[in-house]
Amino acid sequence: ILHTTTNPDDQQKVKIAFAEGYVAAAGEPKPKERPSLFKAVRVILFYGLLIMIILNILSAFGGDGVRGGFANAFSTASKYEINPEEIKVDFSDVRGAEEAKDELMDIVQYLKDAEKYTKLGARLPKGVLLVGAPGIGKTLLARAVAGEAGVPFFHTSGSEFDEMFVGTGARRVRQLFTAAKARAPCVIFIDEIDSVGAKRSSSQLHPYANQTINQLLAEMDGFEKNEGIIVLAATNRRDYLDSALLRPGRFDSEVHISPPDLRGRKDIFELYLSKTVHDRTIDTEYLAKGTTGFTGADIENMVNQAALYAAQIDAPNVTMKHLEHARDKVLMGPAKKSKIPDAETNNITAYHEAGHTIVRYFTEDADP
Repeated sequence: ILHTTTNPDDQQKVKIAFAEGYVAAAGEPKPKERPSLFKAVRVILFYGLLIMIILNILSAFGGDGVRGGFANAFSTASKYEINPEEIKVDFSDVRGAEEAKDELMDIVQYLKDAEKYTKLGARLPKGVLLVGAPGIGKTLLARAVAGEAGVPFFHTSGSEFDEMFVGTGARRVRQLFTAAKARAPCVIFIDEIDSVGAKRSSSQLHPYANQTINQLLAEMDGFEKNEGIIVLAATNRRDYLDSALLRPGRFDSEVHISPPDLRGRKDIFELYLSKTVHDRTIDTEYLAKGTTGFTGADIENMVNQAALYAAQIDAPNVTMKHLEHARDKVLMGPAKKSKIPDAETNNITAYHEAGHTIVRYFTEDADP
């Protein structure tokens, strides 16, 4: 860098600068640039996100200090707990599943009086798997067990253990079981367990996909045999579950819940109609015969649709006419008033349904 000057003082400054190993440029110093608000916020967000990720990873790998401090501030276990006073359901509210209630009654008796069983050396299953179609009443049965026994009830869904951060599912499993142990005796209910307890994969695309189910298996293995915690789980895809969940010592008892039969449907109609203002001449047996294959949820929806329709037309109460309208709506959907009737299609459908009726009529022990 060349610097020419005729001023003797300037020439002396240049000589001194070269002697010290650098070139001094004469000029006014630039004012310091003040950091903008946007830059400051961006830096804060970056470091905050980095700290959260690090804490999440540390807690996922079992750091007691992290779990005991920061992680527990965000514990999700407490939001799953339902106090016994808040459970307004017992076995009298469950209709059409008598066999399932009988099988679960042993668990209720154990939760009420564990000493009666333990003094004889008896050990109840750690986990009970409720298997049945959607809407069959699995969640209602689980709540009824807790309500009948008068114990705390922890209700969660398998999908709630999934999260974008690695290890979050395993951490939530630990938090749930830790909270349950502090409230024993109690019931843990995991709905849709197939979403978290599916068969483990060796795929390298998802190396952490098995952490949650492994943690669930470890927690169930960690139970003492008389700890007073019963794990109920519900699924409609049993063969999708990992075999390790189904072995003795985990979910070693299964309760299969079938759609209600004629008597069960009649009882369910009577239960839900009792909660409405209805005509006392309604024939619940006739309704039960016309709703073969309906689950408890279907019947509840049908009664509710009938009540909505009655209110819509300003009827004083729910009648058979409203219930039949609701049944058709549940089975076939809303009426297609704008569609032009097709006589040929209607005739084919009528013959088809008549065939069902004739075969059912001449088949002994058929469900009407």
